[in-house]
Amino acid sequence: MTQTGVVVERKENTVKIKVMRQSACEGCKQKKYCSGGDCSHEKPIFIEVQNTLGADVGDRGELCSDNRFVLGTAFAVFILPILLCFIVYGALSQNGVSEAICVGSAAAAFLLPFCGILFFLNRYVKKYACVAMRQIIAKK
Repeated sequence: MTQTGVVVERKENTVKIKVMRQSACEGCKQKKYCSGGDCSHEKPIFIEVQNTLGADVGDRGELCSDNRFVLGTAFAVFILPILLCFIVYGALSQNGVSEAICVGSAAAAFLLPFCGILFFLNRYVKKYACVAMRQIIAKK
């Protein structure tokens, strides 16, 4: 996955890059006429990466991240908790447990892993570099 951004701050060996958030509407020609979603591009994300290329403030750079990491993260955060929710609900309802307990347990089976995975992924991303600057596209 690649994205371009502008260096807004430089520290000793890292730079903070401002990247504009992309939406599903990015390539649509009708997005300015559509009311189906928020297609505004006024939502920046700030990412801190290692400055291995010697970028300065104002430089435009290309960032990249491993597609397997992005897809694995999406699976862990969204699909895994939903699967656990259905498994818990199905197992409890097959054993004659009341509907209220089934629903409550299924909700807990969704929320606890979801929050836990988010917590540990947040710690992992802060500790290990998951995004790197591939190249400087334009110098200031």
